[in-house]
Amino acid sequence: MTEQMSSLLGKFGEYSQRYPIAVALELVYLAATVGVLLFATPPEPLVAVLGLPLLLLLPGYAVVTALFPRACDAATETARSSSVLDWQGAAARVTLVERAALSFAVSIAVLPLIGVALGVAGIGLGFDAVVGALGGVTAVALLVGAVRRQRLPPEDRFRVPVKGWVETASESVFGADSASVALVNVALAIAVVLAVGAFSYGLVVPRSADTSTTLLVVTGNQTGSYAASDYPENLTRGEPAELTVGVENSEGRTVAYTVVARLQQLDESGDGFAVTDQQQVARFDRSIPAGESWFRSHTVTPELTGERLRLTYLLYKGAPPSEPTVESAAEHAYLWVGVEPETAATGPNATVSSTREGDA
Repeated sequence: MTEQMSSLLGKFGEYSQRYPIAVALELVYLAATVGVLLFATPPEPLVAVLGLPLLLLLPGYAVVTALFPRACDAATETARSSSVLDWQGAAARVTLVERAALSFAVSIAVLPLIGVALGVAGIGLGFDAVVGALGGVTAVALLVGAVRRQRLPPEDRFRVPVKGWVETASESVFGADSASVALVNVALAIAVVLAVGAFSYGLVVPRSADTSTTLLVVTGNQTGSYAASDYPENLTRGEPAELTVGVENSEGRTVAYTVVARLQQLDESGDGFAVTDQQQVARFDRSIPAGESWFRSHTVTPELTGERLRLTYLLYKGAPPSEPTVESAAEHAYLWVGVEPETAATGPNATVSSTREGDA
């Protein structure tokens, strides 16, 4: 199995020197990463995993590859270590360790430049703008590097030594002097991965105190503005009543929201509220850019009747589960209404409550 993998990696290395296969894979990875971050609502751990390489590695790696398309062989390393003059003569080559260090440093240097460019362009430093700019800079640099490498002889082109890495990892586990040494090597590798993951999460994922989503249930007035008052108190079965729900996005990035509204009949005889019957009265979704609000007017046509029903609005980031509940929602808000079989009235004294994610 190990020999087959080594053979496959060797063939991949040969082809990657002749053709820009690695660049194609890097561009696919870049497009997938930017696409998920911009157009989906991934969980926070996935944001960390995808965001850290895009933030601290990929832009610098692409730029360094464009600047130094040549591989650094053993002879070049020896010449550079023995003579300053020889090092200058081989200045177009950098070692793998130097390339990694430069990738990190250049990535850090690129970030403020992108910030300045976005500010001058009047776009701002929103999550979507920064991710899009980083993706664009990285893609252009990768393509420039691919063109420069293709102009060199195949044996002189830089390529990522995946085969060597795999062989080294395999040797440290399967070729260790004892089982205890192999176990220590595996434990060390896991510890490094966990440490990098924790660092990524803390660096990339926004703090919950700095980000929030607000769900509002409001009513319109004669001036065309919205107010958190004059909610309908009494409804009539089969007759529509108009309400408006609002969502304010302060998450620092574009978020795809889904709102589900349900009219619920509750059993309040126990310690809590048990839903005995419910009717879905509305459902809608919208992607809201960072820092913006969205208000959606809709009609509620009740079919259930009772003196004390709960009109509940459930807000989800992304698609809701098959059976939406208060517990699974990121936020929820509700009104207490009465639904009569024949007559209806409205009053200014209906109450509205709002609970954010994490509240009871």
